Amino acid sequence: VGGLSLHEPCTDDQQCTGTENAHNCSAIKGENQSICRCNDGYIEINSTCYRGNENINTLKLCMNG
Repeated sequence: VGGLSLHEPCTDDQQCTGTENAHNCSAIKGENQSICRCNDGYIEINSTCYRGNENINTLKLCMNG
């Protein structure tokens, strides 16, 4: 079963195909559950995964005030 999007519960990476650059099924800290997250090197802004770099961090600061 595939096609899961960002933040949906999953059991392995192959299921997380519903959101671009979010193919990482990883555990939620302190919980016995995994969810689809952004790939390594990507950060999430407004439910979209962007390649992480200085420009994105600046954009995030601007958006958050």
